[in-house]
Amino acid sequence: MSRCPYCDSELPGFETLCQKCFEAQYDRLKHPKPWWSRPTPRLRRTTLYVFLSAFAYCYVVFRYDFPYCHRRHMIAAKTSSLIAFAVASILAYMESTSEDSR
Repeated sequence: MSRCPYCDSELPGFETLCQKCFEAQYDRLKHPKPWWSRPTPRLRRTTLYVFLSAFAYCYVVFRYDFPYCHRRHMIAAKTSSLIAFAVASILAYMESTSEDSR
């Protein structure tokens, strides 16, 4: 017999989801949480580490094109720092609002 992946109850036949879990998921899709009750970003040490490491990595990758490492393939420092800041900000925001990091 198969089991429900959420509540681990036994299911008859070839079903993959029990009725209780199906209704809970359907209700969540039908009535999503409003934006003001969603998780808010929190500044923690891990968020800072994610931001700094992502910024440094992206800056180096965009500034010095490693396969070539020639002067003619370098992007301007201002452009590469803006791209690195945008990427690092997105990654830090995603890490700060994740449910499992709390």
